[in-house]
Amino acid sequence: HLRVPQGGRVLDLGGGAAWVSELLAKLGYRPFTLDLALPLLRVGRDRFRREHLTARFTAADMTALPFPDRSFEAVVVIDALHHVPDVPAVFREAHRVLVEGGQFLLAEPGEGHAESEKSRAELTDHGVCEREIHLREAVGYGQDAGFTRSRLVPHYVPSLAIDPAELPRMAQTPSERWRVLQDERPASFDEY
Repeated sequence: HLRVPQGGRVLDLGGGAAWVSELLAKLGYRPFTLDLALPLLRVGRDRFRREHLTARFTAADMTALPFPDRSFEAVVVIDALHHVPDVPAVFREAHRVLVEGGQFLLAEPGEGHAESEKSRAELTDHGVCEREIHLREAVGYGQDAGFTRSRLVPHYVPSLAIDPAELPRMAQTPSERWRVLQDERPASFDEY
């Protein structure tokens, strides 16, 4: 779903050990890895050194990005947004640092994550913030930050997309009547 030209600058928020940044670099993008945790960033730097990749690492808070406006073609946050106490600030900052038409992509574990045994242990043992990222709230944060187009993609069928405006109707309708897009064409959700 990343629609960025080769060599495009992609900011990997909460990138820590840099596994996402490594993949982005190997796909021909220029990743910039940002995380609060210095030990994780060291793991990421070692990964980049081993793979002979150009490292661009920054220790900072994703709610106050240390980059100028319009610095990146894309911003990604993979499985890290639920650790942030001020989620709307991340959306605002992502919008600020994106070029016109840039993409903000995020992937989260889904509802129920914060109540899992692993999440509760992370909170108790390490003080890690664990919260839920609800789809409707995330779409609202995006709209409030200035994003004008959103799509939801089920993790098990990456070629499908759902218009967030369909969510209220989908919640009250059997799945065989859900309207989705597959590769930008109307499709039936139940086929997947």
